[in-house]
Amino acid sequence: LGGAYALRAKMDFCRPTKTNMLLLGVLFIGLVQVLFSLRGTLQAAQGFASPNHDVGGSVDVSPVSPGRWCAETWYHSSQMEKVFRQDADRLTENETILCDTLRQFQYMDMWEAPIRERTFRRPETLVFSTMCRQGFQPQVLEPLAGILRDPRFPCDTAKVGNKDAYAGSKEWLLLADSADFPPYEDTRRIFFDAGGTTFRSALLWFLRQYETRGLPLDEIFVWEAKTISDEDYWAGVPNSTRDLYRSKLTRFNGIPIVTDLGGYHNPVTHIRKRCRRQDFCVFKLDVDTPSVEMPIVYQLIEDPGHLSEFYFEHHVRSPIMSRFWGLTRINGTVQYSYDLLSQMRQKGIRAHSWI
Repeated sequence: LGGAYALRAKMDFCRPTKTNMLLLGVLFIGLVQVLFSLRGTLQAAQGFASPNHDVGGSVDVSPVSPGRWCAETWYHSSQMEKVFRQDADRLTENETILCDTLRQFQYMDMWEAPIRERTFRRPETLVFSTMCRQGFQPQVLEPLAGILRDPRFPCDTAKVGNKDAYAGSKEWLLLADSADFPPYEDTRRIFFDAGGTTFRSALLWFLRQYETRGLPLDEIFVWEAKTISDEDYWAGVPNSTRDLYRSKLTRFNGIPIVTDLGGYHNPVTHIRKRCRRQDFCVFKLDVDTPSVEMPIVYQLIEDPGHLSEFYFEHHVRSPIMSRFWGLTRINGTVQYSYDLLSQMRQKGIRAHSWI
């Protein structure tokens, strides 16, 4: 008889009564809390960095100390970037508004100087933004701010008496280095250049910059729609430099890039095929044709593969830049540029505006 009562008690507990369901719910919540606590303890012990999400869903990230690794991929805009992202088109509609806003952040001392002096990894989030790429250490990037150019253009041009001074400056860009992408035993470093007229036009600058940052490039793929003779392509390049890079470079001379998914001359095809997790891959997109560039950008946002760093000169409607870009071959506004580059950074890509 006692066994029968015990069996009945067990059966009563297993019935989906309101009391039993409430008890099971409490037990489940408790178990989840324990698991999350153990996860956090384990990540802290292993040196992982994770963002803190507030009620609104935005990411609140404190500067991450060097040596920690990212448990997941996230991107945190600096205070300067947040100001511009909220109202980018209005804050860039004329030089007065633009420069007054930039000067609030003391861009010479807080932006240019840290890059020049290599002190940009100090723990501050006023100007520099932070990105975590799962499995890598936290990285610092220049802010998406202003017209996505050197802040001295056009704000300091009067000082040097040249309206176009700093328009082509690259000193405001914060490129990756070997601390961001430490080498593995079989790491390859690959550069994809869509719009490479000559070796000196931009590629030589990239090669030198990455070499000084401990990321010498192993393979280079260049597309150029215009047919450029070999002599013109290498014009002005020292023989030693030419000899060093000629064997590493594949030129698609007189061949424009295509937007077809899987197309051989779509750079995205090569990025997805050639780049592995342990590789460092860079892509510069600058063919001055929005109808070609934008599908490529959308494909990368959808699936960037293992792309590490991206440069894109997005021609948009901009009162300040219209004398350079015109009013026809453009796409969107400055705000749209912010949105595109932000989406790529949120995917773990070091996305930059190009000049």
